[in-house]
Amino acid sequence: MAKAVPDGVAEALSCTLHSSGTARNSGYRLDTVSFKHYLKEFHAIFGIAPAPTHTKGARDMTQSFQIVPVGHVRKKQDRSFIHVDRPFTDALLGLGGFSHIWVLYWFHENDTPEKRATLRVHPMKDPSNPLTGVFATHSPARPNLIALSRCRIRSIEGAMIELDDIDAVDGSPVLDIKCYIPDSGPIADVRTPTWVQRGDKK
Repeated sequence: MAKAVPDGVAEALSCTLHSSGTARNSGYRLDTVSFKHYLKEFHAIFGIAPAPTHTKGARDMTQSFQIVPVGHVRKKQDRSFIHVDRPFTDALLGLGGFSHIWVLYWFHENDTPEKRATLRVHPMKDPSNPLTGVFATHSPARPNLIALSRCRIRSIEGAMIELDDIDAVDGSPVLDIKCYIPDSGPIADVRTPTWVQRGDKK
């Protein structure tokens, strides 16, 4: 099982920011050496093996990706926060102009070989619901334990984003944050299975 993120790990894994120094790009980049150290520490904490180095002839090798958290969910009494790790705080610029965000995070307390191997479940843990493939559910048991929540922003102060709520436990690694931009209108002709409609009425 994956280990919980200890307090202060964001500071311990902080990377050095350097100006890009170009006229066309006034942003920041992560120092390569520091970022490699960040990856190494992340793999050690979560027990994840680094992605293999692909060679020209290794076409049959399963492709893998390296992902590091940009922050962590923090729950304090009845309040919900995202603490953005120091290397990524510059990415918050402009986010205060939005009311909602999409948060992608990792079901770290659910990370076991058995959960990753689960491909069919009874939705909502209700045996009366038909056995369904996990891609057709929001089940936390799935091959890649990525969760997605749409959240309302209450405030942003420094590296802390306070949310109305988020369906995640304290310490959940946040993989990405995206601003919520509404479409031109509601989606028409939405179709859902009977078990979804039945659940909405409860």
